[in-house]
Amino acid sequence: MDSTLEVQTRSECGELQFFDSVAKAHKAYLDDSSIWKISWSVGNKHHRFRPLSISELLAWSNLSLQKIRSLLPQFDKLANSTILWVDQLVCGKLWCEEIGEISTKFTQMTISNQVTMKEADEWYREEMRKLQKKFPTEKDYEEWSDAQCIMEVLTDVMFRAKYCV
Repeated sequence: MDSTLEVQTRSECGELQFFDSVAKAHKAYLDDSSIWKISWSVGNKHHRFRPLSISELLAWSNLSLQKIRSLLPQFDKLANSTILWVDQLVCGKLWCEEIGEISTKFTQMTISNQVTMKEADEWYREEMRKLQKKFPTEKDYEEWSDAQCIMEVLTDVMFRAKYCV
């Protein structure tokens, strides 16, 4: 790992601790059961790993569980007490990105005169209707967003082998 890496842990009381390696942060987690997150960035890649038992994960939405199973096929064979490390981004921006893409395309359509303003407006309204159908309620959006934000799921052995070297 990068020698200038800054790794952060956060405990249940909100305390932040900083380390120069994931291995040291993981050791702190082993020593302090109140640590619920280890995070770090390398370039544009941000990791936000949370240690969660399978029994905790089983309370997540079906969409999140589907994503977890796709990333870790042996999920259903593991004991409920097994700790998994879930890399899940903070994803409030996904909704903004979807709307932003629609708005950008609408602007491009109107500026380039590819279509009339009326046609562009009809296209925009239709895209927003599709978005509303995709997420009829805030809960539907939150469940979709939470699942989209799961980037990686690792057992503790896998996590240590990949990041604590």
